[in-house]
Amino acid sequence: MNTSNYTGVAENLIQSFGSLAESIRKGLGIFSEKENRRIHYLYSKGFSLEDAKIVAKLENGYAVSYKELKRFAKLL
Repeated sequence: MNTSNYTGVAENLIQSFGSLAESIRKGLGIFSEKENRRIHYLYSKGFSLEDAKIVAKLENGYAVSYKELKRFAKLL
């Protein structure tokens, strides 16, 4: 029995489920640990928490509402 084929299939499944999990996480608006660190960094530099979250969303490809875009435009 050639197990290398099964290994490749298993690796593809793991990668696919990882991509699915990432999409679900972003769809639900759940920030990753790295994104949370960025939010806290921006907050420590004087951004409000809400503004820091909007910046993190834009930097990482999250969907943002029109209201959030208007608020972001005021930061510029």
